[in-house]
Amino acid sequence: IDCPLIDLTQEEQAQSYAVRHMEEIAMQAFSLDQAPLAHFAVYRLTDAKHIFFINAHHIIWDGWCFDLFWTHMNKLYTQALQGHLGPQKALSPNYADFSSWQRALVEKNSESQRYWLNHYATIPDALDLAIDFPRPPELETAGDTLLVPWSPEARKSFEHQSKIQEATPFMLAMAVLVFTLHRLTAQTDIVIGTPVRGRTRPEFESLLGLFINVLPLRFTLDPTQDFASLLAVVRKVCMDGFAHQDYPFEALLSQVKTPRDESRTPLFTAMFSYQDVTDRVLDLPGLHLEQIFVEGHGIPTDIVFWMKKSDGKLDIGIDFRTRLWMRSSVVAIGEIYQQLQSQTAQNPQLPLHAYDLF
Repeated sequence: IDCPLIDLTQEEQAQSYAVRHMEEIAMQAFSLDQAPLAHFAVYRLTDAKHIFFINAHHIIWDGWCFDLFWTHMNKLYTQALQGHLGPQKALSPNYADFSSWQRALVEKNSESQRYWLNHYATIPDALDLAIDFPRPPELETAGDTLLVPWSPEARKSFEHQSKIQEATPFMLAMAVLVFTLHRLTAQTDIVIGTPVRGRTRPEFESLLGLFINVLPLRFTLDPTQDFASLLAVVRKVCMDGFAHQDYPFEALLSQVKTPRDESRTPLFTAMFSYQDVTDRVLDLPGLHLEQIFVEGHGIPTDIVFWMKKSDGKLDIGIDFRTRLWMRSSVVAIGEIYQQLQSQTAQNPQLPLHAYDLF
């Protein structure tokens, strides 16, 4: 694997140049038949400041791999400083063992398989969010990211609401999202995809690779119910889904009869991702490390809402398809989400139809 050193010490805006270059690389397609499926580089900004760039295809890498990678880096870097770096033993079990275990799970009539097939004995209508442009006939991945401004007071309100209503931040954020999509579409049968780590067996915890699974969580609601009862519904659906997370999403798709539509992802077109990286340690002996955000401008489905907890704060963002929405429309969606969260924090007992959107 190559890891070139790119010298930018003569550039006036070295870091901006590096970020633009990394974004260009991130948008380049991988050839899946040609190894490696990961790119590494080191950008030298000054003699004392560098950027280490990692760009890996999702087929070999998931979010948990970053934590594992830095754990291994810390160990090996420390050994190298001490002059003890030597050959490393291969990990056991390996990814082939995981694939074999997962294949056996799919081939048998497991409880998780029965749960999801029963869940999708009927297929819900596609989410009907208003869009600004005609939907292209084929799926396109070009996207952009909106960071939703969230004041310290709003963050405190959300955290207080989570405690008072006895819900994890993930459950509460998901419930507000279900409510938001319901109010924007008037639909009462809503599916939201959410990624899970997929490492339910301890022997696979330390392996690099793609273990992530996507759960198509299906929520049924009634406009006359109050938000507190909706939160209870969301909690149960999420907990049941997590209890059956081993069954691969692609295996479910092969068995349910979803309408063929090349312009949409099957079963859901909205996703929600929650990441708690509070305990993520970016540390190497003698070095100060911090993360740099590099936009990839790609999106797996129409719209992805995400929440990230780090360093004692919560950030909200929305990734969206630029062929479907103008940025101003997504800003409005983010504002409605915040408005509904604020109102449900103040009074969770109102019927869903009684809350104001603006």
